[in-house]
Amino acid sequence: EAKNIALEANRSFLLCKLSEISRFLNPKDRTYSWEESKLGTIFKHKKDKGYSDLPVLSVTIEGKIVPRNSLNRNVEDRTGPEKCFRVDPGDIAYNTMRMWQGACALSTDSGIISPAYTVISIKSKEQLPEFWIRVFRTPWMKKTFERFSTGVASDRWRLYYRDFSAIKIKRPPLTFQQNVLDELFALELAVKSAEVSVQNSLGLQKALIQKYLTGA
Repeated sequence: EAKNIALEANRSFLLCKLSEISRFLNPKDRTYSWEESKLGTIFKHKKDKGYSDLPVLSVTIEGKIVPRNSLNRNVEDRTGPEKCFRVDPGDIAYNTMRMWQGACALSTDSGIISPAYTVISIKSKEQLPEFWIRVFRTPWMKKTFERFSTGVASDRWRLYYRDFSAIKIKRPPLTFQQNVLDELFALELAVKSAEVSVQNSLGLQKALIQKYLTGA
């Protein structure tokens, strides 16, 4: 029970930290006098096709981009590989219909991905995709993506690149992004360690219960 409480406390602190950081990026916030720009000045739209020799990638529910054949699931996709978009390490792929729910992932591999996703990449080395992918999943950013999505109903909302690129945001300097990432990496490591600890405890409990019930 104590380990579960510690795990939830770490998760809550991580979410609060991310929410606090995203608040600084709001153009209305006056905490930092950073340059205000649009996401289109930070990210470019990648629409490269014709790489059918590359592996097909999928986005997992945990927000990772992995080879589709590494997943233990059947995926029915009638889209030919020639219509898929290329993604490379450092690119971000977001679900055009679900970006307002934070459906995006950072790629660590080269491959191709369904045209249901919009692929974007940073324009300058002064921006860190590892920083922005975390910002994109914060409540404030998801609400912003919702406002810029178009469609007659929520199950039809789409965030096209032209609308994504028009979103105004404050652009923090590289040093700030890196400092934030260093802190977030430490917090995320603490969360993962707590999760492993909880899972190990649950495994031990199940083993003891099984031994008690079977007498083995």
